[in-house]
Amino acid sequence: MHEKKDNIYCYDSEVLINKFEEEDFDRFKIIETNFTAARILLFQKEKPPEIFNLDYLRYIHKYIFQDIYNWAGRIRNVEISKGQIWFARCEFIENEAYKLFKKLKEEKNLSDYDTDEFCKRIAYYKTEINMIHPFREGNGRAIREFIIKLGMYNGYSIRFNEVSKEDYLQAMYSSPYDDTKLYNIIKKITKKVKA
Repeated sequence: MHEKKDNIYCYDSEVLINKFEEEDFDRFKIIETNFTAARILLFQKEKPPEIFNLDYLRYIHKYIFQDIYNWAGRIRNVEISKGQIWFARCEFIENEAYKLFKKLKEEKNLSDYDTDEFCKRIAYYKTEINMIHPFREGNGRAIREFIIKLGMYNGYSIRFNEVSKEDYLQAMYSSPYDDTKLYNIIKKITKKVKA
């Protein structure tokens, strides 16, 4: 799906302003995919943090997209949507994220739950963080890595690569209204790591 044009982040087209100054959409997507895939592989070697909050999500985003965008890790300042779903308005992003991650902290980063309840809460937080959608682009990848690290923190392996892109996207599209599909996917791809 091509990005919508905006006057802040895009060239005079649908292509996001990038460090390569590449304005052709197809060529840019190849560059972006290759560089971010390499960064994600490196990031996956890092240990999970003790604190899961907006600062950590911003760190992940900056890590993944540092080669591509000057604004990597920065909160967006345009309104964005996907299909019929509008994400949090810019002025509410930090406050909503603060409230959400405060709740996660109060739940001890989900450390007191059995596997089933853990998966339910992961589906909830994945949905809520996605609805905040803090960045202009790359939210899905940054949020997935955040969730994978939250799983690692709790002794779980969460493997998003084990689900088809189509099933995953359908679950994400329906999750703001009903996160059952997303929960079912999360439960299927989450495994307790043997000590």
